Amino acid sequence: MGQLLIEKGKLAEAELEEALALQQRRGQRLGELLCELGHLDRQTVIEALVEQAGVPRFNPEGHEIAAEALAAIPAEIAFRHRVLPIGIHNRTLRLAMADPFDRFAVEAARVLSGKRIERHYCPEGELLEASRRLYGSTVARMIADLDTVPGKVEAGEEDLASQLQELAREPSVVNLVNLVILEAVESRASDIHVEPFEKVLKVKYRIDGVLHEASPPPKRLQPA
Repeated sequence: MGQLLIEKGKLAEAELEEALALQQRRGQRLGELLCELGHLDRQTVIEALVEQAGVPRFNPEGHEIAAEALAAIPAEIAFRHRVLPIGIHNRTLRLAMADPFDRFAVEAARVLSGKRIERHYCPEGELLEASRRLYGSTVARMIADLDTVPGKVEAGEEDLASQLQELAREPSVVNLVNLVILEAVESRASDIHVEPFEKVLKVKYRIDGVLHEASPPPKRLQPA
């Protein structure tokens, strides 16, 4: 990989020698060390490894993905591991990955789908954009899912604080907050308003000076 990067003008001989010397002492992967030393970024290392290993590249633009393939990997796992199932052929799942050399992601996909994994490379930005579009991972969808989850904060004064802290740490709440922020950024909102009322919790985005109301989260999440 080092020589390939030098040939492409991405790496200097001295930088490669420095990383190789460090590799002998630590035993780490060369790509990790090149990033640690500041000679390369992670994306450049992955693309060099992809070229070296001959991993096919996936372009999501204009590519239709069957519902059967998407159903093979839950959205939460797909986003967490930066993967996207793009097709199924017999017992093989074709999987687009931001990092095709992530063994944990490959193993998770294999266990969940029960199929062999055929790795494809897709840059992280393109993959996430396609994932949001195909999985429909929006604030509205997550709110609908949260509405089906029972639970509310009921406690005496002595343990109310601890229950509130526990509620705020729920993955569903954290994911919802992240998606609210993401949707605001994508909408070019200047600020986010969370307005608690007696029976409803409202979320509004200020876009070009005008407040636009989003799908309301479940009222039970207000304490979090």
